[in-house]
Amino acid sequence: MNLREAFSLIWKIGLAVAVIIYAVRFNDLSETEMVQLSYLWLPIFVFGLAGLYGLKNLRNQGNPPKTISVVLFASIIAIVAVGLLMFFYEAIWPSL
Repeated sequence: MNLREAFSLIWKIGLAVAVIIYAVRFNDLSETEMVQLSYLWLPIFVFGLAGLYGLKNLRNQGNPPKTISVVLFASIIAIVAVGLLMFFYEAIWPSL
């Protein structure tokens, strides 16, 4: 499995987890539990998409993609996404 296939699989797993939470288990989970579970699927989903974007961006620049740089880029983007999610749920969500 190459890096592109791995990142494609990762974002699909994240999406599948989100579908299971919000479509299949919707009636079994409280709103609070669904909010808490978003910390599970969002980083996986974003990591996969950011990895694919990083691979494409490096190829467009004419540089061969290095595994460590793409994984680091995807990890940083996933961490930022979790930070933004935390900000949303702590600062904005209570006022809605």
